[in-house]
Amino acid sequence: MDGNSKKSYPLQECEKKYSLVFEKSNNNIILTKNYAAGKDCKLKSNSGKISIIIEESSFSYLDLDLKRKDQYKILSKNKFSILYSEILDGKVREIEDLYERQ
Repeated sequence: MDGNSKKSYPLQECEKKYSLVFEKSNNNIILTKNYAAGKDCKLKSNSGKISIIIEESSFSYLDLDLKRKDQYKILSKNKFSILYSEILDGKVREIEDLYERQ
């Protein structure tokens, strides 16, 4: 964000087909990231099962060799957002991705 202004970036069709699946297995919580790519979004792939640790406002996991800690906000019973920083146009910007339960 520049100052206090928010910007929306339209998603390409395949980016709209990205999903996160959280499931409980024994006493562990597992995350699977599902992706679509290619022409007409027909190429499907996923991250495989990733063990995560959920805390009050964040969850952490190993993504390949990188330890990630993503901040999240519960917006309603069926919606939440994940907050992270990314470099866009040479500046570090805060990004908020919104997710809905299906």
